[in-house]
Amino acid sequence: MSEQEEIQNIFISYAHTNEEHKKRVEEIGNELMYLGFDVILDAWSFKKGEDLNKKMEQYADTSDNILIIGDKNYVEKANNRESGVGKESVIFTDSYMRNLSRNQNNIYYAYTEVDEEGQPVMPRYLKGNFAFDFTDKIRDFEKCEEIARTLYDEPLIPKPKIGKKPDFANIVSLRSAKRIERSEEISKSLLNEYIEDLKMELGEMDKYFLNRDTDTKPDFAKLQSLMKTWGNVVKKVSKPNDISKIIESLLKTIDDFSSQSKDGTKIFTRIAFVYTVAYAIDNEDFDYMEDLFKYDYSYDNRDTGFYIISTLCNPKFIYVESFQFGYMYAPRYLEIEDIILRGNEYNIANVFEADIFIQFVCEMLGYDKWYVLDSDIYSRTNKFSPDLKFIKSLKRERKVKQLFSILNLNDMKEFEEKINNLNYIKLFSVIEKENIATEK
Repeated sequence: MSEQEEIQNIFISYAHTNEEHKKRVEEIGNELMYLGFDVILDAWSFKKGEDLNKKMEQYADTSDNILIIGDKNYVEKANNRESGVGKESVIFTDSYMRNLSRNQNNIYYAYTEVDEEGQPVMPRYLKGNFAFDFTDKIRDFEKCEEIARTLYDEPLIPKPKIGKKPDFANIVSLRSAKRIERSEEISKSLLNEYIEDLKMELGEMDKYFLNRDTDTKPDFAKLQSLMKTWGNVVKKVSKPNDISKIIESLLKTIDDFSSQSKDGTKIFTRIAFVYTVAYAIDNEDFDYMEDLFKYDYSYDNRDTGFYIISTLCNPKFIYVESFQFGYMYAPRYLEIEDIILRGNEYNIANVFEADIFIQFVCEMLGYDKWYVLDSDIYSRTNKFSPDLKFIKSLKRERKVKQLFSILNLNDMKEFEEKINNLNYIKLFSVIEKENIATEK
């Protein structure tokens, strides 16, 4: 957004159904603030002692945009004209009908629930209107971007710009990605071509993050595109060691983990590795996992383990954002991963589960620390809980035994000794230590 552009505000209307719903609305408001809007939300816009009804009526009547985040409780109050929600609805209805006659609109509805027929739960006066689908909490950040694109009139798929005549002697533009899409299996020569293409593309991303204006929102479109190709690579490589070789090649380009010169490569390398583990988990391919975890990754003229990814791949620009805007580092990194993963087969919840599992493997093998991208204060383990099925399946002894080779174990006695020596790890907030391997 340029300095000349006027910042739009958004008044958020919702019902105080419960603390969980209030917290979710706050997170949505936070994300919209990050996307460049001045969000008016009672949690931070209203002061104690103020006439709340009067303030709500004032904002409802004068705001640039109104976003209603509706659940069944909200709709019931709106339809029956009850409480503050009911008063707002009277104002919204008048404004909506006025704007409808002018073919204008500034009232947007986000539904969080559907009825028995699978239809959005909406107030009567908005029936038949376009609405944003917020029924899946995991996709909240993605849906916030959809709202932002609507208000900024920036379509998801804009018309491509006409490029310059290319230098055909040097053009690459990840040509190998197109060949990978058409191939049943990736040959050694195609793999090597892909590695070189990928390093070149990530080199361009490194320059972008190094030189970009920190006051502007970062653009992750190219990383999104590279991750979609990665999804194809993961499925088509002839052996897991090929994936490890790609990761190793990228790690070797990171010469200084504390500088900002390789931020694009750092982001991609970490998310690519964790995404691959998510793929192996989904396919219950424990041999694939073992090859990923036990490959000798060469870095700085020495052999090391996969855990070095957690140490090296921490983008400096996220630290700068954290200081500049007051974000917590790990949750912000997780949000960025969520953006990059959109459109891929495995979503942020799948990758989050893989992240937790990798930390568990690290601890069981006695390796250096692996840091899960999560906050201890506002952990995503509850939000993603329905999707953490693999970790929850570790309550079964049979499932645990499938991990013995990965964990260098011979029997349950060794497993119990090792896990009993572990203190807090993120996996224990998904399944309690005492419940692991308690069922057949």
